[in-house]
Amino acid sequence: MRRRALERIGGFDERFKRAWREDSDLQFRLEQEVGPVGRAPQAVVVHPVRPAPWGSSLAAQAKVYFDALLYKKHPRLYRARIRRFPPWQYYAIGLAVIVAAVAALAGAWRMACAAALLWFVLTAMLCRHRLRGAALTPSHIAEMIVTSILIPPLSLYWRLRGAVAFQTRFL
Repeated sequence: MRRRALERIGGFDERFKRAWREDSDLQFRLEQEVGPVGRAPQAVVVHPVRPAPWGSSLAAQAKVYFDALLYKKHPRLYRARIRRFPPWQYYAIGLAVIVAAVAALAGAWRMACAAALLWFVLTAMLCRHRLRGAALTPSHIAEMIVTSILIPPLSLYWRLRGAVAFQTRFL
């Protein structure tokens, strides 16, 4: 990119404290304030997958915090290019856990069991989706089961924390 264009938009937004969504913000601002961003369909980018420690997808959920900032700055572009819809499956999983817990505490065992079954089915579907095309080694399957249980609440926590921090209605 030309230095003049980068200076015109004020460079990177330093509120993006992690390497996450800062590049999308830069592109969106360049398109809005400078002009079209060129494309090079013939270009080949090699981005080798690095070995990641077991459960690294859990730590990665903290990046969702910055989705709220990108959404606040560019709601239409965020929905068009990043995530068309909120992660409704995660919200349904979270709601099922809450209903199961509250119903169990109230002694409403049928409702608690129904909500727990819904949580189980939705979590199993998420796990199956994440395992599609992946290595089916026992360790990887175990990792996908554990992380599929923990990712929805972690993701929702970071989404809501980002929404509060950046004062935006971000689901």
